[in-house]
Amino acid sequence: MRTITLEEHFVSPGFVAGPGREWIEQLRNSGARGTRIFGQLQEVGDGRIAEMDAAGIDVQVLSLNSPGVEQADVAEQVAIARESNDFLADIVKKNPKRFAGFAALPVAAPEQAADELERSVRQQGFKGTLINGHSRGRYLDDKFFWPILECAEALDVPIYLHPTVPPKPVADALYGVTVGDDSVSRVISLRLEEAQAIAEHRRTEVRAAIAGGGFCGRGRSDRRRRCGPIRATVLVS
Repeated sequence: MRTITLEEHFVSPGFVAGPGREWIEQLRNSGARGTRIFGQLQEVGDGRIAEMDAAGIDVQVLSLNSPGVEQADVAEQVAIARESNDFLADIVKKNPKRFAGFAALPVAAPEQAADELERSVRQQGFKGTLINGHSRGRYLDDKFFWPILECAEALDVPIYLHPTVPPKPVADALYGVTVGDDSVSRVISLRLEEAQAIAEHRRTEVRAAIAGGGFCGRGRSDRRRRCGPIRATVLVS
């Protein structure tokens, strides 16, 4: 049995110079550990594969590091999502037995995001998409984002929800004084679970990072069942 890991990230040149610039600067200024992490995010070749071998990892499903493109303006989201997906496609092409990809999407432009998801899956062989929490306070349960859910459903690929820093009013109302990745993922999952979006797109598979896989398969989850982790083997052949 192969070991396939999903919580694996990289940074593209466009992300570093654009929407990730402030986060990267904080990382670089955080000392030796931050410098090491930045180097690991940039390493997408033999060095990463060597670390994978040492850890017993057969395949990494790579995704653009948080905060992704979701907090940028629309034009930058469109440009950097495409740039990072092309960058990732080249990484996967060089080592297809070791790497797979989750697409970044310009979610603030849902129709263009759907087009980008279709391109990344059909042309670049990506396994789905990773979405970081919200786009400037707007969450995926909003009907505004339905074109993305419809596209994922049609392509039969998962949407992997990753936590990001919530807007302050949301943090104050829903999380109180403590905000951790696990609680962020669970609240996002519950919003979607209760939303009409899931009822309307029952075949869309949504999974939450950090929170142990979040949803129980496709569509509305049954609270009487224990949610299990995503079966990564369905993502990589």
